[in-house]
Amino acid sequence: MVLLALPDWFGLPESTRASIDQCRVQPFWVAFAGDQPEGFASLSQTSRAAAEIHCMGVLPGLHRQGIGRGLMEALTAHAM
Repeated sequence: MVLLALPDWFGLPESTRASIDQCRVQPFWVAFAGDQPEGFASLSQTSRAAAEIHCMGVLPGLHRQGIGRGLMEALTAHAM
């Protein structure tokens, strides 16, 4: 749902499907308001000592409200 709401970043159906498929096998976090997702992030471990954000998104109307920052904090805590 979040990816589809961000066509400027995730507008190619093939790459969107690939991102979704990869998120299924990676550490994955979702920010919720009640039962509604507001954003997500997934982590890709690139080596034993390094990781990177694989995919991340926050619903457009919710940007600049700290949701992405909270997801980044969760990713960082997991990676430590």
